[in-house]
Amino acid sequence: MHCNHRIKPTLKGLTFELEFTSRGTQLTIGGFNDKAAPFASKIINALKQYVPTADTYNRYKDLLERDLNGWKTQQPYAHCSYFASLATETLQFRNEDLLAAVKRAKKTDLDNFLNRLLKRSYCTALVMGNVDEEGAKDLVGIVEDAFPFAPLPEEERSRRLALELPLSPSSSSSPASGSPLAPSPLPEAAVGYKLARPEPNTQDENSAVTFYFQLPTRDAKETILLELLSEAIEQAFYNSLRTQQQLGYIVFSGIRNKEGIYSLVFTVQSSVLDGPGLSQCIETFLEKEALPLLTSLSAQDFESYRQGIRVGKLEPDQRLTSQASRFWSEVSMNLVYEPQFDRSMREVKLLDAVDQRDFTQFVKDFLSPMGSKRRLLVSQVTSQIATAPSAKSKSKGEGEGGSFVPIDNEDAFRSTLKTL
Repeated sequence: MHCNHRIKPTLKGLTFELEFTSRGTQLTIGGFNDKAAPFASKIINALKQYVPTADTYNRYKDLLERDLNGWKTQQPYAHCSYFASLATETLQFRNEDLLAAVKRAKKTDLDNFLNRLLKRSYCTALVMGNVDEEGAKDLVGIVEDAFPFAPLPEEERSRRLALELPLSPSSSSSPASGSPLAPSPLPEAAVGYKLARPEPNTQDENSAVTFYFQLPTRDAKETILLELLSEAIEQAFYNSLRTQQQLGYIVFSGIRNKEGIYSLVFTVQSSVLDGPGLSQCIETFLEKEALPLLTSLSAQDFESYRQGIRVGKLEPDQRLTSQASRFWSEVSMNLVYEPQFDRSMREVKLLDAVDQRDFTQFVKDFLSPMGSKRRLLVSQVTSQIATAPSAKSKSKGEGEGGSFVPIDNEDAFRSTLKTL
């Protein structure tokens, strides 16, 4: 879990937003171009000199503690995401560790915090709008003058890393030998890896499950195929588990992007079934409904899904802030790949070149239990209320279907994975 707190005041068309992220301190300034430089200068110098009063420090410390203490009351599906992130990403911290760190913190720790922090640093800037090259350099110079930092070596720069999930043991490409992730040998029939945890909120009758099918590559053609798969399966998943089976109001699927690594995600939260029962429902849908549907699409349906994605990618940015956000997502990944500001146009060309045979083969490789590209993590939380229907009489999914390799410890599992 990572706390990302924002400060975002506005003043007569001028705005600034200060965030503390896994990459470091991020400052965004916006507004009229003729006021940008003096406004930026005031903000930067105020940050450099800022020392909180005791009252301010205590107030925000209390707010942060309340936020962390309220973690248990989040929705169960959010807890699924939390446990999955602990197991598959770097720079993720347990809620209890963050809370302990906040309790240990003292006001003196924050005195001249930014000034001390930025003595050695690395800065990336994006300047957009009604400004020329000289004006952009002037804006960057304001930061450099206020914080004359020494360059930080690349290996010391903070950046969250996505980690590669192992192939499911049932995959046709999975190594036959044992694995450090679980006792050797692994069960050959295991269709993925599973985190099964009790729901942290003991008063919540809901259980939840999220399936993460990871695509451990940034290859553009592969990600286009994944987008097609997500588009083609979304409505069918909702209709089956929400409309027909009526498992609950929270049923959705889609693509999750973590540091440029995509996963196809299926999530269900319900008080009707417990965690194992929900897992079985998703497994059954994928095997009995999704795979037959996706591998037998009509040419007309396939073209319809392709056209929907094409339209979305070709839609122009309506506001400068939207374009800036899109460009910044490219710039902020500069340690991983070269920014591609025309990414959408490139992806449309690849989309037009993909044929249905490519798609069908990708579906089989990616989703089927024996698929050569199947990398599945299941994050499951089960309600602790013993009298709830999910625990009393409807946990019929427990023990049925394909088995999973259990993940007993998120830290141990994460330590075996390679970075992407």
